[in-house]
Amino acid sequence: MVAAARFAVALSHASRRAVCGTAVWTAALLVAAPACLAEPPARQDGLFISVRNPIDSDVVNAIKAKTRRAMQRKERPIHLIVYDFNPGQGDNPRPSATKELGSCQEFADFLMDPELQGVTTVAFVHGDVSNHTVLPVLACREIVMASEARLGDITRGLSQLTQSKIQTYAEVAKAQGRCPAIVLKMLDPSMEVLEGTWRGRGGKWWVDKRRKAEAERDGFIAANNEPVLPAGNVGFYSASEGQRFGLCSLVKDTRQDVAEAYFLTAASLREDPLEGRDPVAYRITLAEPLTRAVGERLRRQIRQAIGKRANFLIFQLDSSGGDSQVAIDLAAEIRQLKDDKGELPVMTLAYIPRDASSVSTILALGCSEIAMGTNAKFGDFDGVVHERRGGGNQNAAKGEVDPESYKMLMRSLTSLAKDQGYEPLLVQGMLDRKLTVYQVRSQKDPPEYKLITEEEWEADQADGGPKHWSKESKTLIKKGGADGQFLKLDAPTARKFGFVREVVDNYPELCKAYALKEREVRDMGYDYLYRLAEFLAHPAVSVFLIMIGIACLVLELKVPGVGLPGVIAAVCFVLYFWAQSQLAGQIVTLAILLFILGLILIGLEIFVLPGSAILGISGVVLVILSLALATLEKKPETTQEWLSFGKTLGGIGISLAGAILLVSLVAWYLPSIPWASRLILKPPTEGEATVDEFTDTLAAGQQADLAALLGAIGVAATTLRPAGLAQFGEDYIDVVTDGSFIAAGSRIQVIEIEGNRIVVKEV
Repeated sequence: MVAAARFAVALSHASRRAVCGTAVWTAALLVAAPACLAEPPARQDGLFISVRNPIDSDVVNAIKAKTRRAMQRKERPIHLIVYDFNPGQGDNPRPSATKELGSCQEFADFLMDPELQGVTTVAFVHGDVSNHTVLPVLACREIVMASEARLGDITRGLSQLTQSKIQTYAEVAKAQGRCPAIVLKMLDPSMEVLEGTWRGRGGKWWVDKRRKAEAERDGFIAANNEPVLPAGNVGFYSASEGQRFGLCSLVKDTRQDVAEAYFLTAASLREDPLEGRDPVAYRITLAEPLTRAVGERLRRQIRQAIGKRANFLIFQLDSSGGDSQVAIDLAAEIRQLKDDKGELPVMTLAYIPRDASSVSTILALGCSEIAMGTNAKFGDFDGVVHERRGGGNQNAAKGEVDPESYKMLMRSLTSLAKDQGYEPLLVQGMLDRKLTVYQVRSQKDPPEYKLITEEEWEADQADGGPKHWSKESKTLIKKGGADGQFLKLDAPTARKFGFVREVVDNYPELCKAYALKEREVRDMGYDYLYRLAEFLAHPAVSVFLIMIGIACLVLELKVPGVGLPGVIAAVCFVLYFWAQSQLAGQIVTLAILLFILGLILIGLEIFVLPGSAILGISGVVLVILSLALATLEKKPETTQEWLSFGKTLGGIGISLAGAILLVSLVAWYLPSIPWASRLILKPPTEGEATVDEFTDTLAAGQQADLAALLGAIGVAATTLRPAGLAQFGEDYIDVVTDGSFIAAGSRIQVIEIEGNRIVVKEV
C-alpha cells in the first residue's frame, strides 16, 4: 500500500516531516469504530490555487501571498491547499512545462518550508506536466493525478542537467517520502529501475540497478533482476504508474472530485477572489420579489458599487419570490463579476438571514460563498414548480407543473450548482418531490461517500450488480415517492453538505466572521434615477402624465405648427415610457412601437385621409393599448394578472376622460385670455364661410366633374392645415395641400387629382 510505503520511508529519514493529509485521515478511519463509518467526516475549508504556466517569479510571489493569507485567516484558517498545475483548461488541458529551474526551485523550497508545517499541500495534475514544473509538484505532500494525466519527462528540450540540479530532484523526492530512483528516471533515459522491498520494514521500493549492491548492503531485497523500468526512455508516468510507483495517492479527474475526496466545502473550489487586496465591501439588499425591473436595478447597483472600487459584495437576500429566469441570468452574471478594471474577480457573499425563497436560493448559488442565519432554511421552490401557463388553480398536492419551464429550470439550476461545486442531486431534490436521495459509503479502502438516487441504489444491489455500496451505510437524506416533499435544508444541514460556509445569528456576526468592520461596509441604496422612475411610475402620477400628454397632443393638433402643447405632450409621454421601462421590462419596447404607430395612424386620419374612420379608431386603440402594455412585465396569465391589467386600462380610461375634460375647459377659456388667444384659431370673419354654411353647398360640389378642376384656380375657404375647404366658383371642395399650410383667403391651384383626393398649392 502506498501509505505504508511512505510511512516506512518517513521512519528511515530523520528529517522527514510528520506524515499528514490523506494517509493520516485514512489511518484514522481504519481504527475508528464501525458505527462511525456510516457518517462521513465533517467537511473542512480548503483552498484551490491555480499555478499559471510557465512558472516565473510573479507566479511564485502571487502563490506565496495567497498561501500565507489562507494560513493567517483569524476566523477560518486553511489547513489544506490544492495547487492546480493545469488550471482552466477544461476537458482538454494543455501541457504545463517550465524550462527555467530557478522559479520552480523557489516554489519547491517554499512548499517544503517549515512555515507550511501545519498545512497539507496537494498537487493536482490533470494534464501533462513536464520540464522543471515537475519539481514543485514533487515538493507537495500529496499528488493527485487525473486518469489521462502524465508526469515526468523533465529533460524534454533541455540541455544536459548539471549534477547539482539532478541532486535537487533527489533531495526533494527523499524529503517528501518518494523514491529517488523513480524521480531520477524522469531525467535519465539510460537508467534501469529494479523493484524490491526493505528487509524488516516491508513495502515496495525501487533502486537504480547500477546501485543495487549498495542498496542491498542497506537491506534492500530485489524482487528479481529484471527492471520494471528498462533503459531507453525517460520516465513520463501515467496516473496508474504514478500510483504504482508511489508518486500519486489518488486518481481524480476534476476539482470537484478532488474536493470530494478530501471532504472540502464547495466554497473551497473557488479560489480567493480578493487576490491579496484589502476588502472594499458593499451590501446590496433584495427585499422584494425579483422582477425584471428589480433585476435591472440590482445590475445598476452592482455596477455602481464596482465603479466605487468594491471588490467584496454582500447580497442580503430577503426576497419573497419572483421570476426564476431573471434570477438564473443574474446568478450567471454574478459568477463572472470583475473589478472596475475588468481584471480581478469580485468576492460575492450571499447572506440569507431567514428562509430563502426560490430566487434567493438561485442567486445564492451564483455567489462565491453563502452564509445563513441560525434558523434559516435553504431552498423553497414549491411555488415555482407548481406554476402553470394559462392561469387557473394551482394544485401543489398533485405536483402540477409546466413541463417545459420545469425542465428548463431543472437544467439551468443543476448546471449552476455543478459549476459552483455543489451537489447537483440535492438541488434536484429541491425541485423534484418524488426524488429519493440516499447517502452511502463505498466498500473500498479508504471508503468513499456519495449521494445516490433510489434507482442507483437498486441497480447497485440487484442480482449481478456491482455491490459497490455498503448496505450498513445507507442513510436516507430525502424521502421521495408519492408522499415525498421538496428538499429544504436547515442551516446545519446546508453547512454539512457544503452549501453554506458560515452560520451566524445576525449581520454584525457575519461581518465578524469575514473579518469585516461593520461600519466600513457601505450600503448600496437606490440611485436617484431609480427613485425618479419609481415616482413617475406611481399609478397616480402615471394617470396625470397620460392625461396631460393626451390633452396637449389634442391642443397641438388644433394649433398650426409645433408649439408649447406639443413639447409638453412629448415630455409627458417620454417620462411615462422611460419610467415604465425602468420598472417594468421587456414589453416596453413593443409598447413604444405601438404608441408611435398609433400616432401615425391618427396623423393619417387628420391630415392625409380625413373621413377614414378606420385609421382614426385604430390609432386611438393602439395608443391606449400601448400605454397599458408599458406597465406590464410579461403577458397576463393568471386571473389576478388579468384583473391587474384591467385596473391599468381603467386608469388609462380615467386619464382619457380627464384629458377630454381638460381640452374642453381650455377650448372654452383660452380665447378669453389675451396672451393665450393667439395659440388657437379665431372665429371666421366676415367674408369667410363657416363650416356649417358650407354643408349644403358641399353636397352639390361633390357632384361636379373633378377631372375638370385640374389646373383650376380657387380660394382657400378655410385654413388648409393641410386639409380644408376651397372655393372654385360657386362650389366648395374638400382639398389637401402638398404639405404646406395655407391661410384662409389665399389663392390656390389644383395640381393633382387622385380619386376623391384633390391636391392644391398656393399661387
